[in-house]
Amino acid sequence: MKVIIIGAGPAGLLLGKYLLNYNEDVVIIDRTKSLHCTYCVWEDEIDSWCKSIFENSYSNSYDKIIIKDMKNILEKQYGYHLLDNQSFREKINIPQIDANVIKISYPFVFLDNGEIIEGDYIIDATGSESKFQSYPEFNKMRQSFYGEKLVFENGHGYDINKAILMDFSIDLGTIPTFLYCLPLNENEIFFEETVLSSKNIMSKNELKVRLEKRLDLLNNQNFKREFMEHCLYF
Repeated sequence: MKVIIIGAGPAGLLLGKYLLNYNEDVVIIDRTKSLHCTYCVWEDEIDSWCKSIFENSYSNSYDKIIIKDMKNILEKQYGYHLLDNQSFREKINIPQIDANVIKISYPFVFLDNGEIIEGDYIIDATGSESKFQSYPEFNKMRQSFYGEKLVFENGHGYDINKAILMDFSIDLGTIPTFLYCLPLNENEIFFEETVLSSKNIMSKNELKVRLEKRLDLLNNQNFKREFMEHCLYF
């Protein structure tokens, strides 16, 4: 049985791996993406069959999570893992065609590189913005983020076993954004300014300015900044 999966996000990749365990013929169709710190997973949401795949793909793991607002800090014991996108793809190891799907006419899938692929099953794993599925009307909210890796000359001083998932401790404007703060090792840390759910789109430049306001608080510390990722989700 030939299964075509459209979309190389975690859902599409894991579905493909699951089918490969049953010796099905599987191919993923998606443009290759180069984001580094793309996905995070909760320890208690990882099914047993794919646990080893995840464990070999972590950039870092955290025993505790922290949520901060202007007045309070909440710290909880909760396993949380930062997933390296490229490593995850390599561990899944599913044949992938680097192309976009422009048309589906079962059992054929037409690609923008001129190829036509035939399959017994065609699964669209591209989410609610799919061009090939219709969903009930709903009020869409938007997520956008801008992230950088900071490399500190003399160490950053953050606890590498704790992930700050939501830092609302700085008032940055009418549309609330928060900081993800994920230490990668003693000298490197991933900072990402995020608007999680908004009717408004926040541009890369707006998010970058907000992140810079936070970085201004890191006084007298020598670090280099490396752009990591920017994306809008709808």
